[in-house]
Amino acid sequence: MSKEFEIRIYDHPLMVQDKVIEKILVPVDGSANSNYALDFAVDIAKRYSAEICLIHVMSVMPIPSLSPWERPLPALCMVESEDEGEEILISGSEEVGKLGLKSTRWLEYGRPASRIIQTAKEEAIDLIVMGCDNRGFIARLFFGSVSDEVSHNAPCPVLIVKKVQDENKPKKRGATHEN
Repeated sequence: MSKEFEIRIYDHPLMVQDKVIEKILVPVDGSANSNYALDFAVDIAKRYSAEICLIHVMSVMPIPSLSPWERPLPALCMVESEDEGEEILISGSEEVGKLGLKSTRWLEYGRPASRIIQTAKEEAIDLIVMGCDNRGFIARLFFGSVSDEVSHNAPCPVLIVKKVQDENKPKKRGATHEN
């Protein structure tokens, strides 16, 4: 795990709502941002002997029937395979285990934000650490942001980790009106 950040926390136990952090939920999807968030959560967990709870939510989407005469399609279509989800969870769990931390992992189905929020409630999670979405403006407008929905509706504090862009790397720029 790369260490590109430094966490400065006081020498007393990290308290959230008058309670020591014992369980940290980390949504993982295999992206660089979720891996970075996992690194960040591991550093917090090491310091306070907290358990890392990994969750991967397999998106499902409804498929409407196009015609009343066609055979009905299944109500939901999996966007990815269970094997891919399990692989992501196992990889994250192995990384956590190498550092001597306890981990739990869940493979869930449905809307990612809803399942993350529900799991945090059901499992008495103390902190959610997640990567930010890298969706563009239009995608956020139509589909929303998972991290935004979780941060507004979670039953516990949410730490959204954004990977800092390398200063030597040029920033991506959108199309300009100046030609």
